[in-house]
Amino acid sequence: MAHILLIEDMKGVSDALNVVLSIAGHTIDVAFDGEEGIAKILGHSYDLVICDIVMPRKDGTSVIIESKAAKPRLPILAVSGGAGGVTAKQALLVAAGKADRTLEKPFSREDLLNAVRETLNPAQSAA
Repeated sequence: MAHILLIEDMKGVSDALNVVLSIAGHTIDVAFDGEEGIAKILGHSYDLVICDIVMPRKDGTSVIIESKAAKPRLPILAVSGGAGGVTAKQALLVAAGKADRTLEKPFSREDLLNAVRETLNPAQSAA
């Protein structure tokens, strides 16, 4: 399965996503903010990055832009539930032109696994 970097500042959310993705057979690395996420992206090879948008130190949109500049072929799934007066839809709209796919929180286990599969295999999901 895939080697995935999960960038999520909320530990409870990160833990839950890690469990779901690990049970599905993926290998997961975790970063708890955008700065840590960028460092891991630049230092490792991943099949997919799942990145929250509203985070401390460096927001997800900045992470996505920097990641795509360094590794243009790296697939990125942006997720957000909104925060700080920004709705999830607003946050994901900003990320939509930069990430390969977006997913609004809260989402189900099935929605997450489908989004991961479709982001990893865009040709198969378009068929």
